[in-house]
Amino acid sequence: MRQNTSLKRDKLLAVAAAALLGYYLGLSLLHAPLWQLLLGLLPPINNRHLPTHYPGLIGAALLGAAAYLLFTAGVERKPFRTARRQYAAGLTLLVALPLLIAGAFRLQAAGYVAAAERTVPTDIHVTLSPRTPGSQIMFRTSPDTATGVPKSASVPAADLPRWGELIRELKLQEVVGREKALPEPRLTLWVNYHVQGRWYSKILNYHQGIFEEEAAGERWARYVNEELARALEDLIKGAGDLSRYSSAQVYNTRTKVEGAEPGRIQGAAFTALVQAVQAARTVDPAPAVAARFAGWLRSGVPEGETRAWAVLFLTAPDTSPTTRTRRSQGSTFLVYDAPTKIFYFEGRYYQADLSPFLTLPTGKKPAG
Repeated sequence: MRQNTSLKRDKLLAVAAAALLGYYLGLSLLHAPLWQLLLGLLPPINNRHLPTHYPGLIGAALLGAAAYLLFTAGVERKPFRTARRQYAAGLTLLVALPLLIAGAFRLQAAGYVAAAERTVPTDIHVTLSPRTPGSQIMFRTSPDTATGVPKSASVPAADLPRWGELIRELKLQEVVGREKALPEPRLTLWVNYHVQGRWYSKILNYHQGIFEEEAAGERWARYVNEELARALEDLIKGAGDLSRYSSAQVYNTRTKVEGAEPGRIQGAAFTALVQAVQAARTVDPAPAVAARFAGWLRSGVPEGETRAWAVLFLTAPDTSPTTRTRRSQGSTFLVYDAPTKIFYFEGRYYQADLSPFLTLPTGKKPAG
């Protein structure tokens, strides 16, 4: 009797130890294959915030059940004909527990994503692909590195509920492998949510009416929603409306290479700058000047190039209705060539003397 009690205790300890080892292995050595297996069971949903402890649970179930069977056969030495129930229970656990855990993972993951995306986003920020003409102006800080200023847009806080609804109304068109993903999306939507005190995010690429999202299982889900596409195009187009902005920053090679503070334009000076830009006349620059601008926009302003200036227009931050935090509302920029007084803005060339607004950190004005 005492021996049976001791064996039962040892069996329980062996199963518990094996389960703990399996949990550790499921989160370490076996995590990658088990995780990919679990992701393959999911529908094409956002995979950025899925619960990650399930591979450990599957590892615990597998090794715990295996230890039960091995202990029964190797230590207790019970033949199958006299311990059929124990062997059947062990085999059932070995097969059924991982399946139950995988099913629970699918239910929790799909339910969490659906619940999160039913809430109102706290922020939707839109960026342009670096290869999109006019998406940014870069200043080279070394032969291999560059930094610059981008064009971007954010959805106003008052419009977030409508945009959230449009995102929920995206219609799944097809699911493709990673090799067939959009090679270079024109726009990217960075959508943030605040769900039960936790951050949740969604990233949507956009190109020619198609929205694409990386989904579980190394797949890409493609969606369509004409109304969302129109709203997105209008948002980017509206980024060129200078009445949306409240201040500006001035950059040149020195501010980027030396890390100096950019010049700041605010208040009456900013109003005067906007008026000067809006009053500028459109021009067709000489081929050499147009080529210079094209090179700056494509490859960045070279080190030591003193003719190029960038003016970054900034909106006043507004407040997220959900988190009550202040957030940027996007930006746009112009590129100015000091000798010719020609600047590039929103795909067109203009001419006006903007030198009174372009001040180096030392207070010096650009050479005319």
